[in-house]
Amino acid sequence: MLTKTNPDAIIMGTVTEIEMIDKLMEIAEVTDPKFLSRKIKHYPELVKYLDSFHGSNLNEKAYNAIHGDSHICKYGNQMKFRSFTYGYRMCGNSGTCKCKRDIMAGEYGAISMAAKKRTSAEQAKINQKRRETCLEKYGAANGKGTRVMIPNIKDISAGRK
Repeated sequence: MLTKTNPDAIIMGTVTEIEMIDKLMEIAEVTDPKFLSRKIKHYPELVKYLDSFHGSNLNEKAYNAIHGDSHICKYGNQMKFRSFTYGYRMCGNSGTCKCKRDIMAGEYGAISMAAKKRTSAEQAKINQKRRETCLEKYGAANGKGTRVMIPNIKDISAGRK
């Protein structure tokens, strides 16, 4: 059985991998994620078991033990570990990470696909309707040309200098 007093239990073969994962999940359920690694350190046999998993800290190793080693993206890049609660984030931003671009295309692709299906006549009609609405509401063809926005833009620009 997994206890705090028998650190050699895993070496002697008395503790199975399933028992280790069960104990790890039990600890994770009742412990605040910020203090998980501190709690795991009370179980030396669990620390020994987690040493076989990828990770730079106990939280990352515990995450990989429970969820499987998932630190490599589908394009072979190293992903960055965020926390035990959230797991791994993408390997970079959408400019450098193809898997991030794939996700962005999936989430926002429906909007751009609808825009791509429009003809130039339909797009011109939409733009004209937008101009008319802005003229009616604000007295200018776009939001930046309104009397309200011009001073705001000057203030914002002055603050950047």
